[in-house]
Amino acid sequence: MVTAKFKCINPECEHKDNTIEIDGPNDLTGKLFYCCWCGKVYSGTHYMKESESWLTCIAFKGLEASSTNGPQQSTQTGETLWADTNGNHMTRQKYAWTYGWDPKTIWCNDPRNRNRDLCKNFENRCKSSRSLIPPLSEVDDSHLQGHKKPKTIGV
Repeated sequence: MVTAKFKCINPECEHKDNTIEIDGPNDLTGKLFYCCWCGKVYSGTHYMKESESWLTCIAFKGLEASSTNGPQQSTQTGETLWADTNGNHMTRQKYAWTYGWDPKTIWCNDPRNRNRDLCKNFENRCKSSRSLIPPLSEVDDSHLQGHKKPKTIGV
């Protein structure tokens, strides 16, 4: 395992430093990861420049525009779906790819939601390694409302 470090570029984020454990740079290809403090999502398209590395960001469109109305459990599949402000329900993965924010982080960051079952141990979220948000399936990909999956650029 390798620890990748990155700085959140959300100007409103009070904690800029982030780390995530990965097997190597190829582990990021086509995946998303997010700032554990504010939920800003970054694409896993990885670039190298001299000895530095950085990752591209999904364009900021304002937290209010991408805020979630909260989680709902699907009656068909039992999985947790996230409602956007238009009432559309989508998986955490699709929400992150569509809006560029992790809905769980946004939801659990709200003090009113901290005691909910879904947000247990939320205060420890930045102390442990987080998983990457995997690429969308072809079904999810065809329903994207905003962002498109990033093209992989050589490492």
